[in-house]
Amino acid sequence: MDREITKDMLKEFKENYDKNFSKMSQNAVASVGIMDASINYELVNKNPNVFSKELKIGKITNQKQSGRCWMFAGLNTLKVSVLKNFNLQDIKFSHNYLYFFDKLERANQYLDDVIELKDRDLDDRLNRNVVFYAADDGAWWTTFQRLVSKYGIVPEYAYPDSKNVSRTNDLIDNLDKRLKIAAKDIRDAFKDGRESEIECIKEKAMKDVYRITAISLGVPPKRFDLCVKDKDNKLIERRNISPIEFYNEFFKEDVSEYVELGNYPGKNKEENVLYERVFIQQRIGGSLRYVNVSIARMKEIVMSMIDAGEPVWFACDVGKDSLISRDGLDTGFMLYNILDRDSLFGVDTKTNKVQRMITRESEATHAMVIVGYDNSSKGLRFKVQNSWGEKAGLAGYLVMDEAWFDNYAYEIIPKKSFLNKEELAALNMEPVKLLPWEL
Repeated sequence: MDREITKDMLKEFKENYDKNFSKMSQNAVASVGIMDASINYELVNKNPNVFSKELKIGKITNQKQSGRCWMFAGLNTLKVSVLKNFNLQDIKFSHNYLYFFDKLERANQYLDDVIELKDRDLDDRLNRNVVFYAADDGAWWTTFQRLVSKYGIVPEYAYPDSKNVSRTNDLIDNLDKRLKIAAKDIRDAFKDGRESEIECIKEKAMKDVYRITAISLGVPPKRFDLCVKDKDNKLIERRNISPIEFYNEFFKEDVSEYVELGNYPGKNKEENVLYERVFIQQRIGGSLRYVNVSIARMKEIVMSMIDAGEPVWFACDVGKDSLISRDGLDTGFMLYNILDRDSLFGVDTKTNKVQRMITRESEATHAMVIVGYDNSSKGLRFKVQNSWGEKAGLAGYLVMDEAWFDNYAYEIIPKKSFLNKEELAALNMEPVKLLPWEL
């Protein structure tokens, strides 16, 4: 039964407010805003931007106004071996190239899913979820892995970013509209007994997707000339090579050796069990699987990889308990309870990771790369390379404390060689299926 707010209730609210009134809090919030008034500077001072273990990973990249963090983190992860093996100071890769094929593969997956679910009512939860997400940017490591394996990589100068890949909303909107029209046409054809037309509808839609994407981003190169200089000013040249040839020669890391480990605690989320996300377009022709492990195990693996000179791709909820400037102010911290709003407002909003997952208060929203750590009597903290440009955070980097990792890190991507026997065994299990809305 609905209960309206009454005058008596408002009176009670006001009396409670007056009883616990803090003039200082009100003045602080009114003057500088909620965020600045709630910053726990003592916590900031305890987490300096200094690390005993640290990898050199090249220059900071900038995904700009796009949801391509997973791709930037992926290329930044693979870049380390290229710099080392070919004695390079740095090398820039084309994100535009992978993004072009991501749009094609994602559209193809979407239409295949629409066709598979064509006989279901639109009010069916699964069908509605599939039809709704026609075009998007966000993805996972496995998405990156499949794109690289199939299409290779090119240097930035061979296929530079366009305005539409730096700000992707317009392209996504146009692809979304065209794909949803195709979804309607496919469903109508099935309903009207014209199933023989469905593949033609898909083919025409895919041709349009290619046209829209090519006009927006340009047609990607099939071959290119590689010309770079190493640290000793020696020219490295490869004429008329393909993106796959470039990847095979220069990237000594086999992307198939990387696997997804997740930390999703709670009911029906057992450790050392393989889970599979179904009916999400980011899987692009395969499956998205992860082995669920403890957060303690994730931290062990991260440190082991850094010790071995390996950066770590990870997915997290970057917007929680973070203080990250975008304008060169050298503020880049992800520290648990760095924004102490409970003390500011006199309320209790403490929840654990499981509770936040259930209510969708928190989920993986961003991918970055862990490139260092410091583990001392003062605690464990990590150095993180972001992809928001050099002006964001601490010259492009962030400081993350252990408690923040425990609460807001969800996935890491290690090589199989860093897994124990239980985790390796889990990779070969029959996976537990997870529908799109299941965590």
